[in-house]
Amino acid sequence: MRLLCLLLVILTPASSALADGELTANWAENYIKQNHPNLMLDSESDHVMSVYYFGKHKNRRLMGLERVRGDDYEQFFTILVFENKRLLGYYENILSFPSTISKDGVVGFPFGISGNIKDTRQPLKLGSNVFGDLCQTQSQITKCYSWQPANYKSLK
Repeated sequence: MRLLCLLLVILTPASSALADGELTANWAENYIKQNHPNLMLDSESDHVMSVYYFGKHKNRRLMGLERVRGDDYEQFFTILVFENKRLLGYYENILSFPSTISKDGVVGFPFGISGNIKDTRQPLKLGSNVFGDLCQTQSQITKCYSWQPANYKSLK
């Protein structure tokens, strides 16, 4: 089978219901397919497609979309920032998924990887009113990823 869809849910119940206001991986996958299909382009050639829920700060949620592609099973990570039930925007094909979200909404990355907003050199913060390009550094290599604002559609 060329395409194996694996849906992993981290830190959230398996239900796709939004009764308690939490966004689930199931909900996010459906939202992306309906409202931002460009993020799923050529998904039939993915080995694995996974959606993750990383956590929240106030009314903002951080989700992840992982795609595994090619003969060498290369991973591609996209993080998505939701406010309530609408996608604010995303960072596509970043170096690493986040590992923590602090009480203040600061997004942390795994040991050895830093992530800061290019213009301010401050960490990515879910409570921010403006998101800029995210630069991630591992060892001596820094790569920056553009903030892609969404068109504010809401899935009922």
